[in-house]
Amino acid sequence: MRNVDILYAKAMTLAIEKHDGQTDKGGAKYVEHVKRVAARCNADETKIVALLHDLLEDTDVTSDFLLSMGFPQEVVDDVLAMTRREGENYADFILRVEQSERGKEVKIADLEDNMDIRRLSELTEEDCRRLCRYLHSWRYLRGLEKDTSKILG
Repeated sequence: MRNVDILYAKAMTLAIEKHDGQTDKGGAKYVEHVKRVAARCNADETKIVALLHDLLEDTDVTSDFLLSMGFPQEVVDDVLAMTRREGENYADFILRVEQSERGKEVKIADLEDNMDIRRLSELTEEDCRRLCRYLHSWRYLRGLEKDTSKILG
C-alpha cells in the first residue's frame, strides 16, 4: 500500500471519528460534507487536506496531533491555511487561503459544496447572506473577481 493511501485512510478515519455527532446546516451528518469536498479534489494529497480541513476549527484536533499521526508538515500547513483564526475577518481568511495551492483548491471545493442549496430545507435571510459571501469568495479564488470587499458582505 502506498504511503498516500495510508494517509488517506488515516484522514478518513479521523474525519469520521472526530465529526461523529456533528451535523451540517441542513441536518445531515457533517462528515458527508468533508467526503464530498474530498471527492471534488484532484490529487491524493489534496483529498487528504480536504478530509482534514475542518478538524482544527470544529473539533479538539490540533496541528501537533496531526503531525503525531504521521501527516507530513506540508499537509498540516495546508490544513492550518484552511483554518480560520480567532478574530480573523472572512476576507483576510480568504486572502490567506489563497496563498496555499492545496488550500485554495480545497476551499473552492468547500465553497461549492456549501453553496449547494439542495441540502437546505429552507433558505433564511441569513442563509442568503452567507451564500452571497461564499459566491464572492469562490469567484475571487477562481480569479473571476478581484475585489475582496464583496466577501465581507
